[in-house]
Amino acid sequence: MQRPIHHEDTEATTLLNKSAPQVHSEKHSKHSEYMRDAIIGFADGLTVPFALTAGLSAVGSIRVVIVGGRHEVRAMPEAEEKEIYDIFGEYHIPRDAVKPIFMMDFELKLECPKRSRAWIAASVMGLSYFIGGLIPMLPYFFFKEIMDAFFTSIGITVVILLVFGYIKATVTGCTRSESFVSALQTLFVGALAAATSYGIVRLVNSKM
Repeated sequence: MQRPIHHEDTEATTLLNKSAPQVHSEKHSKHSEYMRDAIIGFADGLTVPFALTAGLSAVGSIRVVIVGGRHEVRAMPEAEEKEIYDIFGEYHIPRDAVKPIFMMDFELKLECPKRSRAWIAASVMGLSYFIGGLIPMLPYFFFKEIMDAFFTSIGITVVILLVFGYIKATVTGCTRSESFVSALQTLFVGALAAATSYGIVRLVNSKM
C-alpha cells in the first residue's frame, strides 16, 4: 500500500532539490571575444599616442607631433610583438613556437586557438589601435597653431576617454555607478600619461 504523502515530505524534497549541485555552463561568444580585442586595442591606441602627442606638443612644432604620432601608430604593434618575442626568448623558446603559446595564454589557457581566430583577433586589435591612435592626432592636421591643436586634442580625447570608459564597463556587465567610476578611471589614466609626457618634454627643453 502506498504511503500517504505528508507536508513534511514535500518540504524535504524541495530542500534536497535546492541543495543538489547545479550544472554550470559557460558560453563564450565570438562577438564578446572580438569586443575584448577591440577594447584592448582601442584603449592602448587612445592612451599611448595621446600621451606622445601631448609630450611632443611641448616641442612647439606641429610637424614633429604629426611625424611622432604617425610613427607611434605604425610602430607600436611591431614593438609590442618584439617585446613578447624577447620575453619568451629569455626562456630559449623558438620564435615560431611563441605565437601559439602566447595565444593559448591569451585564450585563458582553455584550448589551442584556431588560426582563423588568431588572424581575426590581430586584425581587430590592430584596427582598433589605429583608430584610437588617430583620434588625438586629428586636430594637428587642421590647426596651424600647435597650442590650438593641443587643447582641441585634449578636449576631444577627454570626451572619448569618458565615453569609452563607460561603454567598456557597461558591455562587461557593470552597473551604472560602476560604469561611471570606470569612465573616470579611464580619463585619469589618460590624463596622467599625457601630463607626465608633456611635463618631461618641457623639463628637458628647459635644461637645453
